[in-house]
Amino acid sequence: MVNIYLYSDASFSKKHNQGVIGFMLFLGDEDHNANNFNRAQIETRPFNLSSNVQGEFRAMIEGFKTVKKQIEDLCTEDPNIERTDIQIIAFTDSEAIFKIQKRRKKLEASNFISKKKNTPLSNTDIYKEFYLIFDQIKPQINWLKGHCRNQDKTFKDKNFSYLDQKVRKALRSIIKNTS
Repeated sequence: MVNIYLYSDASFSKKHNQGVIGFMLFLGDEDHNANNFNRAQIETRPFNLSSNVQGEFRAMIEGFKTVKKQIEDLCTEDPNIERTDIQIIAFTDSEAIFKIQKRRKKLEASNFISKKKNTPLSNTDIYKEFYLIFDQIKPQINWLKGHCRNQDKTFKDKNFSYLDQKVRKALRSIIKNTS
């Protein structure tokens, strides 16, 4: 079994209407469990977003796309590896992402239309895109408390904190350069 670990995060400034998304991938248990950031694939990108929720979903979707490519590469490079031999384990601090699977039947049954307003939900497009790639790679999604005290952090929390710092730093840099 090959494990691919994905962490995703986003940071958004309402004041500057600017956001940064990021994700971090570990291929295999050893580097993941040892917080070996030098061997992780880390990407941050500015994104025009209207909310942090959109940023969190966009970060996870972009991470999923990269994971999908990793899976294709692994299966091509090693003919002994089947898709079923690869497990994707994703981590987020976004409760919206963590809970989206529980809402799926209801959202799809209503065709992503709000019952109260009878209008399309504001995040319909991003939810549909999320579900599409989710179905292709079938990850396990785990929720992490985004900010906890250092003495309480597990290695997974430390991995997430590292990405969170990178994303926040990228956002501060963008804001500084546009101000």
